[in-house]
Amino acid sequence: MHLFTRKFLVGLATLSTASTLGVNPAQAASSGQIYNPNSGRCVGIASGLAGIWNCTTNNDQTWHWGQSYPNWSSYRQLINGNNKCLGAQGSGLVGARIDASTCDGGYGQYWYYNSSSLTVENFGSTQVMGVSGGSTANGAAVVQWTSNGNPDQRWDIYF
Repeated sequence: MHLFTRKFLVGLATLSTASTLGVNPAQAASSGQIYNPNSGRCVGIASGLAGIWNCTTNNDQTWHWGQSYPNWSSYRQLINGNNKCLGAQGSGLVGARIDASTCDGGYGQYWYYNSSSLTVENFGSTQVMGVSGGSTANGAAVVQWTSNGNPDQRWDIYF
């Protein structure tokens, strides 16, 4: 069974159990992966930069929601197991790389997951996360683009 599928099924069981016990499901499923169905790969960090990689449970691929942006509660930090925040470089430039660095509260480190369009939007740039050139290759760069509905901009987040 694919690692992502197994984690998804465990997550569903956790949410089901949490609902039965009266626990907030958001607290029960506190961490997981950011998965791109188009490539079958997960967001990970190498040398500080985000890319898509074969899914693992390594700290660079294990993510959780952090603090909300003040007065914009739908935008939150995405923090990996190494305590690094996902952020957009280049102050909103189309095609700018996504990286992970020390969480500093900068508006480029806040994200909104739109579960209807399956996009991850950056607060600072209002652009969405995508894979450079629509690549499905291991190690392909994760960048920010204007939302256009392409499959490389769709993400599954289960945490």
